[in-house]
Amino acid sequence: MKLRKFIFSIIILTTLLVIILLFINELKSGSDDTQPSNTSTENDTNFNSVKLNKEFSDLVSVIQNSEGTFGLYIKDLSLNTEYKFNENEEFYPLSLYKVPISYIVVKDIEKGKLNWEDEIIYTRSDYYDQYGTIALSGFGSKYTVDRIIELMIRESDNTALKMIENLLGKEYLNSEFKKITENENVDLFNEEEVTTPKAFAYIIENIFFKVSMQDQNREKLLSYMYPTAYDEALNPYLRENLVFYHKVGISEGMYHNCGIVRNEEKNIILCLMSKDFTEESFNRVNQYVAEFINNF
Repeated sequence: MKLRKFIFSIIILTTLLVIILLFINELKSGSDDTQPSNTSTENDTNFNSVKLNKEFSDLVSVIQNSEGTFGLYIKDLSLNTEYKFNENEEFYPLSLYKVPISYIVVKDIEKGKLNWEDEIIYTRSDYYDQYGTIALSGFGSKYTVDRIIELMIRESDNTALKMIENLLGKEYLNSEFKKITENENVDLFNEEEVTTPKAFAYIIENIFFKVSMQDQNREKLLSYMYPTAYDEALNPYLRENLVFYHKVGISEGMYHNCGIVRNEEKNIILCLMSKDFTEESFNRVNQYVAEFINNF
């Protein structure tokens, strides 16, 4: 009787051991089954990276064979990946600096020094006869700070810029601009001041993704950067699900276009600067840059 019980106990223990071993083996098998999925994702990422590098090389060839001087800096913030060509080429910033000036106004609003609804009277000292609609209104007209910033960005209104200069003072604006750029040598109001695609892309990234700014004010500034009066260069070539929130700088023989290409998944810093181009070469480069962005 005791022998039977002993044999029965051995059978039970052996069965339990077999079941445990089978269970452990199943767990290992399941773990192994998930591995190819991760490998596939990594392979897809590597493949896309190689593909984009090849496409950017093709884009650079197009730029090099196009009349004019172009500088390009692109940064995919989600992957922290840069694509650049002539990114340190120097250009006059033209109206690009209206973006950091707008940000300085936003920070004063957040500090309680200004209010979006504060009214500023347009005076003769604000007058500037190029770009924008404020100069067409009569002296004594009133504009809110909000409307002034909107026109300065959306229309690149130079009179709006003068109104902000006269309101806050050049010295104050310059000191705050140095903080944004982390460069004590820059001067907002020096006509000989130059910038580069990489340097201005840094300013864009710093303002919208690094420094402190309330979400509603960030979205307000972005809403003034698209649509604008100057969306004809690169925007038409972008996919419908991509929006280019941007600021241009335009003068004779020069055209700069810098900002953020966005959709629900991506934030891509893009800064394209150009000078001494022909209409044909300008359109061609813009089209190829947009097509490269479309493939992200």
